[in-house]
Amino acid sequence: MLGIRKEKEFTPIVTTSSISASNNTNKNWGPSAISADGSIVYACANNDYIYKSIDGGLSFQPLTSLPISLSNNWSDIATSDNGQYILASIGNTSDLFLSTDGGLTWSTKGGQKVWASVSMSSNGQKMVACNSSSSDTIYISTDFGNTWVATGSPSLFWRIVKISGNGNFIMAISISVSSIYTSNDNGVNWSITGTLFGSGGFTKLALSNTGQYLIINRVDGPTPYIYISQNFGTDISTTPVRAGGFGQTSVSLSISSSGQYMTYSIGGNTIGVSSNFGTSFTTNPGSLGSQNWRFSVMSSDGSTQLLGVLNTSIYKSTNYGSTFSALPTGTTSSVSTISYITTEFNRVNSTASKQIK
Repeated sequence: MLGIRKEKEFTPIVTTSSISASNNTNKNWGPSAISADGSIVYACANNDYIYKSIDGGLSFQPLTSLPISLSNNWSDIATSDNGQYILASIGNTSDLFLSTDGGLTWSTKGGQKVWASVSMSSNGQKMVACNSSSSDTIYISTDFGNTWVATGSPSLFWRIVKISGNGNFIMAISISVSSIYTSNDNGVNWSITGTLFGSGGFTKLALSNTGQYLIINRVDGPTPYIYISQNFGTDISTTPVRAGGFGQTSVSLSISSSGQYMTYSIGGNTIGVSSNFGTSFTTNPGSLGSQNWRFSVMSSDGSTQLLGVLNTSIYKSTNYGSTFSALPTGTTSSVSTISYITTEFNRVNSTASKQIK
């Protein structure tokens, strides 16, 4: 006997297309942050969005969900080791901007202040921020940025606050006094642990994972100075690295988790890298030359480092800062997609019956 069964046949159609991604070099780069492995980079563009890279700086995309006006200059940014948590501030009266999902969504925290500096621990659980426009305390969150409280710090015009990667050490510097304040108990108690040299404003600070090693910048007129400490800021090096430059906004500092690797960039002048805990620096590695450097970040182990130049290239090192190469201005990748054409047809089956007598 005959049977009819309806069947479908699927014919695959493969389509290959190219996707281009710009690394957005034509930007007025500002503060930046990087994940522990160096794969995720957040770079602030002044009067623009924060830009995110998930391929180690090769390509960047704007985080357009940020609830901001694009006429602001970013003052600071921090991220967790995995790049999930982001905390950013702008240089005029505003809230803090917090993302807990890698920049997909944002919330505002902290209230309307001129937030000058932000920082977070490696896992993102502890965050700190300070206000530079009025005599105020330093603020801290110990629940991944959800709630913020005032610490027990003195009320000063704070310029910088940073927390160590392990979250156990906080260092803060005020524009009112020439002292280094530190706390080892989540900001409940503070003590003066060091004295800063010279006049001028201290603008940048980077700490190792424990806070034992640090690199700090002071600007005296147009001249930036770089200081080093190898004992939690108790004694800042009395002989700073000195170079000319365009001023405080174009100085950037980075340090590895262990403190062994340090890099500074000074706009219009010098790059300096150290592989011996800041004891000595090599300037302009690989003959980079004088450029308007705007940011410096490095991975936790110091092997991957990125340097941003105003409106031009981003440079990358994968050998602990020994040499840097300019990243290409864009990338093109091929993406294949598969679709199917469906055809219906009838199949006729023949069956035989056996008669038993």
